[in-house]
Amino acid sequence: MKSKLFSMFLTLLIFSTPFLPNTFAQDYTQLNLPEGAKARLGKGTIIDMQLSPDSTRLAIASSIGVWLYDIHIGAETFLLTKRTELVGLLAFSPDGTTLAHTDGDNTCRIWHVENGKLLLTFNTFGGPFRSLKFLSDAKTLVCCDWKNIFSFWDITTGKQLNTFSPKASEVRIEGSIWERVLEGFVDHTGNVTFAIGNHDGTISIQDGRTHQLIRTLVARTNDAAFFELREDSREKPIIVRIPAEPEEENDEKPFLTNYRKDGTPFPIQYQFQEYSPARFAKQPMKWIKELKFSQDGKMLVSKSRYWIPKLGGGSEGASGPTEIWNLNTGEQLAALPWYVDAQFSSDSKTLVLISRNAFTRGSCAISDIVEKRQIAELSGVAEVKFSDNGKTLAIIKSGSYDSEGVVIERGSYTLWDITTHREIVSRSKDEKKLAFLPENVILSQDGALLIKTDQSGTIDVWETKTDKLRPSLIKGYTKAFKSLTFSNDGKILASGDNTGYIHFWNTDDGSKLNMIGRSNVDGLFFDKDDKTLKAVGFGTTVQWDVTSGEQGVVNTRRINLNGPIGPVVGFDDGTTLTFDIHVYSPNFRTLATKNAKDNKIEVWNVTTREHLCSLTQEAYKSFWGASALTPDGNILATNNKMKTTNVLLWDTHTDKRIATFNMSKNLVDKVLGRFKDRSIYSLMFSHDGKTLAVGIEDKEIQLWDVTDRERVNILKMPHKHAICKLAFSSDGTFLASGDTGGKIHLWEFDTGDHLASYEGHKGNISALVFSQDKKLLASISKHDGAIFLWNVPSK
Repeated sequence: MKSKLFSMFLTLLIFSTPFLPNTFAQDYTQLNLPEGAKARLGKGTIIDMQLSPDSTRLAIASSIGVWLYDIHIGAETFLLTKRTELVGLLAFSPDGTTLAHTDGDNTCRIWHVENGKLLLTFNTFGGPFRSLKFLSDAKTLVCCDWKNIFSFWDITTGKQLNTFSPKASEVRIEGSIWERVLEGFVDHTGNVTFAIGNHDGTISIQDGRTHQLIRTLVARTNDAAFFELREDSREKPIIVRIPAEPEEENDEKPFLTNYRKDGTPFPIQYQFQEYSPARFAKQPMKWIKELKFSQDGKMLVSKSRYWIPKLGGGSEGASGPTEIWNLNTGEQLAALPWYVDAQFSSDSKTLVLISRNAFTRGSCAISDIVEKRQIAELSGVAEVKFSDNGKTLAIIKSGSYDSEGVVIERGSYTLWDITTHREIVSRSKDEKKLAFLPENVILSQDGALLIKTDQSGTIDVWETKTDKLRPSLIKGYTKAFKSLTFSNDGKILASGDNTGYIHFWNTDDGSKLNMIGRSNVDGLFFDKDDKTLKAVGFGTTVQWDVTSGEQGVVNTRRINLNGPIGPVVGFDDGTTLTFDIHVYSPNFRTLATKNAKDNKIEVWNVTTREHLCSLTQEAYKSFWGASALTPDGNILATNNKMKTTNVLLWDTHTDKRIATFNMSKNLVDKVLGRFKDRSIYSLMFSHDGKTLAVGIEDKEIQLWDVTDRERVNILKMPHKHAICKLAFSSDGTFLASGDTGGKIHLWEFDTGDHLASYEGHKGNISALVFSQDKKLLASISKHDGAIFLWNVPSK
């Protein structure tokens, strides 16, 4: 059905396209569009998502900015962005009038929700942050960084009010410094509490303002539930219990109850699986590895490991228990298997235990902490979420398989009323289609709305009381892209993301036509009639029918890939660039890979998977940096970033070096080059294979004639960062260059004149593609999960 609908839509599109005006409707593709851009395709990768306290607005921090929605109609009201750094966390004020978000440049911005006006910008002098929240006065913002330092800010003035950090001494064990686990909690009035893991397995609870010890949590766990010390051998080996999978899927699994050392069971239990033993030689030492407070700070969850010294020296590790603590009394409520996660209601009266272990397949146990008894147990659980008032619990299903092996019920949910301990509603509609697990789940404060995102970039808003899906869905979010290609007629742009899905976009109005997958998407290209798209990857070449979205021929002949990971190079501005140890020709017909096992460069025909030739010795040694193939695959350009700034050209049929291009322009330049970084970070042949463009660290582009072996031009400035991507138009009229700062420049090839500058991406430009008619340039960055279509000026 989906294929037929898509076919009908595409047919209508083709016939209606000539009558469409050459302008865009004012939709999300046009919000805050940078100068020179025709459209933005995709809204970026979701980083954080928050619902306003009154459930009227949804704020989504994506990799390209903050999107603000009217939740009732599902429409964007604002795209809040002022800079190109990655957005971090979001927080609504308790009255819902302001929104705070942090940037990757350690900047915090405060926005007025009604009009999208920027109220205040201030530097937080720290980050990245792991949490962001307002106090109940709606004027104080609390940021917590990865060192558990809490900073308090006045959002009306941008002044820092106070900072609090945990106080803990270093721990030295066997001559090494062991890092303590630290976790902090701030209540709505600003009181700070710290939990600190100690070297003896105990946990210190500390007042964050005075650093006074409130209490020490001492485990009463019977360690025999996790390991067993035997007396029947000279070494007294320890038997560490490891989960064992049942022999048959439907076999009954024996379970163990966990007891305290005095023989009494813990108030809260979770069924332990029977274990198989692994032997160690000495008594282990318990070490706290993770701490997490409940929403109100009354409960604490700790996870631990056992470090076990070996007789001959050194140590081995084994997973310890997940333990639950009542911080008001210091009582240990449970000792659970290591693979169990715990979530509390906002009032800490209800506890949900979720198994993240493959053997128990996402089981979930709901317990009443006050009555210390289990309410319910469910299976096939992917995610759980409490409403802010603690009265409603949403349980998202991970799905199951029908008799034909099709995923059903994936993303379905169950709602529980915590007060009555009863199920409110259960949505279990079969979804025999491309189904995605939820990635983020939000319940409104009163539990009336359930919001969930999935890998397709769709955000569903459900009315839980009526079990109805809001008619206006929020769509368009994507993962980061890694490949692009235009159809030959320029009407469709295909993009592949880093999870393997392929997206089709209408280049006239920016709408998304379809999403298919999964495939390897190192490269994409259309056949001449634009009816078939080929997705190229290491192990396969997959053909997709563009009209129906159905998968066609799959070629899975393996390619020998034994190369190491390419080097990671850092720049002064903090960006990084990783060189691949393989390179495709511009048309993705030929592939050269580094075979570290045999010290060879292997050259392959991508379509047929035929091995064409091998390059050895010097060519192999030089293949450790930027590289490029001519469209016909006859010439390979290499550069050893670690040793030289020369570019070497190789005949892929004879294994002979045919040219050396020295980036130094003269003797003086060569001498000065020792003190100035002239490293090469990008290479690209023109489509006729006659010109090689070289992008250099010191922001210049050199153009070389491949036939005459001479430099024909040098394009200097206006790049301010290292040039990491180059692309020629199909007829060689234009050259586009992208840098590690996210900026793109357009050049006229014949004259070397600079024609235009484009700025909108975040981080390294990872792909640049011209349409066949040279009217559009498409670009992506490996960081921001959005495609820009840029208008190419006429000469």
